[in-house]
Amino acid sequence: MLFRSITYRGLKIAPERSILVPCLHDEPYAYLKIFQNLFSQAGGIFFNSAPEQALAHRIFTIDRERSRRVGMGIELPGELQPESFREKFAIDSPFLLYAGRREGGKNTELLIEYFRLFKRHQGTDLKLLLMGTGDVSLNQEAKKWTRDLGYLSVEEKWNCYAASDIFCQPSTNESFSIVLLEAWLAGKPALVNAFCPVTLDHCLRSGGGLYFRDYYEFEECLIYFLEHPDQAKLMGENGRCYVEKNFTWKEVLNRLEEGLEMRFSCY
Repeated sequence: MLFRSITYRGLKIAPERSILVPCLHDEPYAYLKIFQNLFSQAGGIFFNSAPEQALAHRIFTIDRERSRRVGMGIELPGELQPESFREKFAIDSPFLLYAGRREGGKNTELLIEYFRLFKRHQGTDLKLLLMGTGDVSLNQEAKKWTRDLGYLSVEEKWNCYAASDIFCQPSTNESFSIVLLEAWLAGKPALVNAFCPVTLDHCLRSGGGLYFRDYYEFEECLIYFLEHPDQAKLMGENGRCYVEKNFTWKEVLNRLEEGLEMRFSCY
């Protein structure tokens, strides 16, 4: 709420010359009257994705000419070293990776539970690795096949992406999903929650992964990835091409500059 308060009060100083980057989710607070006023007064609104932009136009009063999709830049920091990561963390089995905050809004507990069921049903050596901030509660059964790496350095994070076999983003509340696009840039196929319009849209546009609506689809998607490694690799390559085409800093800055010129050329 602190960030929202700063955004609200800051925009009030000079609304007609302010750009709002809302990172909007379809959550109860988005329907508050104060945010309706915020969106109607901003000089321009830059969105991270098409579904986020569509949501804003559905619940707020926004002139089309004030709205632009810009996104964020995602780039590799250097050469990836997956084997170095596996050696450092003593990981010798294939693994499904989750990255990001570990909290209820990100569906981390749902992923852990779904993977628990998957391990009961399927005799594979696939493991679940978690990296990011926040607390994770693992019972004795989960600890057999789940490993919490916690917060990693930037270099280790990227090497973890590269070492993974499948990336999973179970969250339903995303306006962009940096971690999904980072995993794609590392060439990994993705599994996303079908009830998240943003990550589903990324998957459909890129051909970079599969999506699930319940546990049974989650299980079938993982089985497909494991039994069709060539197709899984192709999805990862599709995802990387999608990020490189749309979300390099060069592309994002071009869209940002075009948006600023469109909104403020009169000043």
